[in-house]
Amino acid sequence: MVDSCLPPAVCIGWKGYILVDGSVIPYTSADFSEKIQHIPSDDIHGGGVGTTHGAYHSQINAAEGQIMFDGTVNGNVYIGTTGFGLGFNEVLKRAIGGSATDTSLRECGFDGTHPLIVSWGGCGFDGSPAARFPAATAGRAVVETFNLNGNLGGLTTWDATLQASSRGDTSTAPTTADFTFESGSDLGAGSPVPWHQTSLAFSGLGEAGVADRIREWSVSVSNNTTPTWTFNGERTPRDIYQGQMEITGSFDYYSDDEDFSSLTNGSTLTITLGTDLGAGAITLFSPYLALDPRPIKIDGVNDLATRSVQYRMLGSSSGGSLYIT
Repeated sequence: MVDSCLPPAVCIGWKGYILVDGSVIPYTSADFSEKIQHIPSDDIHGGGVGTTHGAYHSQINAAEGQIMFDGTVNGNVYIGTTGFGLGFNEVLKRAIGGSATDTSLRECGFDGTHPLIVSWGGCGFDGSPAARFPAATAGRAVVETFNLNGNLGGLTTWDATLQASSRGDTSTAPTTADFTFESGSDLGAGSPVPWHQTSLAFSGLGEAGVADRIREWSVSVSNNTTPTWTFNGERTPRDIYQGQMEITGSFDYYSDDEDFSSLTNGSTLTITLGTDLGAGAITLFSPYLALDPRPIKIDGVNDLATRSVQYRMLGSSSGGSLYIT
């Protein structure tokens, strides 16, 4: 009887991982692209009077111009001060900064000392276990956009788009001890955050009890990322800079009695991820909401009357437009 065999060498999703400062982050999907700008040469080449067709009807030369790496990562929100929660928190800091007064990690992003390491489906890059953004010697990778989404009855999720000036291979890889394991009967801080462990709280919104009636919400961060190329003999960007942080979002809530109140600008918003875990939760705070469209609708017979509110987060003297408390 044969007790062993050689499995096929194949990349498959559950083998992948992301590493940030040694912390493993599970993800649901990820993709990165190398984008090279090819600059065609539109000279008149002159095939001679005897050759007026064939190759001379085509572009026959081009230069390799600017090069950039970008991609997306999608995953579930984890909380806690160790394991997956620590890894998610590191990505979050690269998106909005570490606190109300310190957003340096947003500008620094991932650098040569603290790279973003990605392995797709257990496969690496150029024969190594994973790729790193940026490459070991130079460059930077930053979070261009970052989104949080809460859907009723599901997990709280996140996705990010990233830009990197370089990519390299790395032999750095996690061990099985780096992955948090929980059995189905021992759910807790290492688990993804489901809908009931996320809460939104407002102050000064103009209507009471909204926090208990929210059915869907989202936060979208745009960092207005700007890669900059120069005549330094390199095809990669000289650096990548983070512009002004723009944060928008929405929330839907229903009315118990189909009686809605007027909403006012200037409300604060506190988002708590993992409310059941106390000190292990992640708390985000916005000091000012500017409300945009706020339609009230009822979808039909036997449906609740709901209001969908879109907003823009603004900063104040107490800190940026959204920060970790």
